[in-house]
Amino acid sequence: MFKQLILDALSEGPKRTQEQYELARQRQPRDCTDTPCPHGERVSNGDKELMHELRRNQHQLKREGRIALRSGIWYAV
Repeated sequence: MFKQLILDALSEGPKRTQEQYELARQRQPRDCTDTPCPHGERVSNGDKELMHELRRNQHQLKREGRIALRSGIWYAV
C-alpha cells in the first residue's frame, strides 16, 4: 500500500521512519481508519495499523534491494 509513497519520499532524500509516517498520514488520511492490516493484531487505533503497514512495506522494499537502512535512516538505493 505504501511502497510508492516510500520510494517517492526517499527520492527527495533520506528519511527516518517517523518522517515517512507523517507523509503517509498527510497523503492518505483515510488509511488511518479504513484499512485494517491483516498482518498485525487488529486494534481500534488506526495509527498503529498505519504504522505497521508502513514498516511492513519498508522491509519488503529493503528485501527487494530498493531501499536501505543505515543508523535508523532509510535511503533509496
